[in-house]
This record gives sequence, C-alpha cells and structure tokens, in this order.
Amino acid sequence: TGDTLTAAEWNAMVADQKNRTSAGAYTYLVGVNTADDDVPGDTGYWVRNMSAKVVFTEDNPNHAENAIQYAFNALTDGGKLVFGEGTFYFSNKVTTSSNNLTIAGTGRGTILQLINGANCEFFHISNDGITVQDIVFDGNVENQTDGYAAINVTAGVKNLVVKDCHFQNMWRAGIKGEGTSDEPIVGINVHDCTGKHFRDTASHQGGLVWLSYAKDVQLTNLFCEDLGESDAKIEGVRVIRSKDIQISELMAIDVTSHIVFVGYGSENIEISDIFVYNEGKGGLEPVCIELSLIHI
Repeated sequence: TGDTLTAAEWNAMVADQKNRTSAGAYTYLVGVNTADDDVPGDTGYWVRNMSAKVVFTEDNPNHAENAIQYAFNALTDGGKLVFGEGTFYFSNKVTTSSNNLTIAGTGRGTILQLINGANCEFFHISNDGITVQDIVFDGNVENQTDGYAAINVTAGVKNLVVKDCHFQNMWRAGIKGEGTSDEPIVGINVHDCTGKHFRDTASHQGGLVWLSYAKDVQLTNLFCEDLGESDAKIEGVRVIRSKDIQISELMAIDVTSHIVFVGYGSENIEISDIFVYNEGKGGLEPVCIELSLIHI
C-alpha cells in the first residue's frame, strides 16, 4: 500500500500470520475503547490479535457487533474470542463462521446489551462445537418492541456448550434451539446459568432454555427468577419434540408458567431436583408433561 512499517509492526504482523496458521491456537481480544488505553479516541471498540496489535476499530459505541463480527470472520476452526471487561452495546446480531470456537467473557464484568429498539438476538449459532461462557446478556426488554433469544441456535448444530452465563431483561428467551425432524440440534449442554426478568407479549413462550427437535441435551444447575407476567406467562425450561434430555438442579422463583414444560412427542426425558418458590406470581404446576416418556 506504500505505507512504511516499523520493525515492531513488521514483527507483530509476522507473528500474527504465524498464529493464524496454527490450527486451533488463534485468539482475538475484543475490548471497549477508553481514554486510558493506547487506542486513539475514547469511544467504541477495538479488536487485538495475539500479538496485542489492534487490527480493527469501531468508533460507534452502539455497534459492538461490528467488532465482534470482524473477529468471528477472522477466526478459524478451534479459535477463541475473548471479551474484556465493560459493556458492549449491540444494534444487530453476530453470526459464527467457524466450528469449535470458544466465546468467553470475564464473568459479571462482561456485559452485552441491546440498544433501544435493536429487537434482535445477540449470537446466531450456526456452527458445531461452540462454547459460550462467562458473559452477561442484557436484552434491555423495556425498550424493545419485539425480540428473540439472546443465543439462537439453528437446525443441525451439534455440541453447543453454554456455561456460567447470566441472562437478564430478556424478551422471551435466553437460549433457543430450533431444529427440524431432519436436522435436529444434537449435544447441547447448558449448565450453571441464570435468567432474571424475562418478558413477552404472548403466554407460554420462551424461558431460560427453549428447545424443539433436540436430542442428547443436558441442562444442569439453572436458576430462573421473575419470568413473565399474569397476561404473558413464560416458562423456565421448554422442551418440545425432543428426546434424550436430562434436566436437573433447577431452581425457580416467581415464574408465571410451568418451571419445566415437556411435550409434543418428546421422549426419554429425565427431570430431577426441581425447587420452586412463587410468591404472588400465580405460577402453574411446576412440571407439565404432555404425551411424553418421562422419568421424574
């Protein structure tokens, strides 16, 4: 391009390319731009490679998805996207583009939040072997007119892990996996996750986890609080047209609908260790079974 690189920039570029060709070893860090870092400006977001070189910036603080999508597009099989601490504001969804990715935050210090009127999901998972961990998803539900799950999983996806994540102020659902009879979602493991303050405009939709046409699923150590309202009830976990599902250690407080709903031809579902406390929410029976082969 005619630009002159310093020795340090050249070495960083060479190291970057070497890392890029190391299967499964590549990592991108996505952070919030502040006046205290070495990135010009004090708003928006940056993406660094493994050599700590800034490879992408987004100046608009409402478009964290642009920085994240850049990292997704650059990662190859086995790569990792790591969020720094801070709040990342989304105006649109991001979509995975490689298999076997790890998407990790810092725990409660990493918050992904929809801007007013975004009306979208956060992550659109269309690849196998994805792990999402240690992230807070904030759907800003009071300022949306429509919505989706925070994590939306498409038909045919295999081996998704979601762990140690918190979903709050969501429209409808935290994690939604919607397979088909020909392309079920297979091998989903959700554990040590929480959901609080979910809303919707229709009853008995959504929940912390909402699955259809799924198989070989484990849902363990989940906590739900304040899901739905009297005229638009939301379930804790909803499983339909699925088989080989294990649900255990589920605690729910003030959930307006069933804590667990299983139906529409689901088979071989094991449910254990359900704790419910509804104070004034008018919740329905904790577990609702419709024409399923269940062991409780």
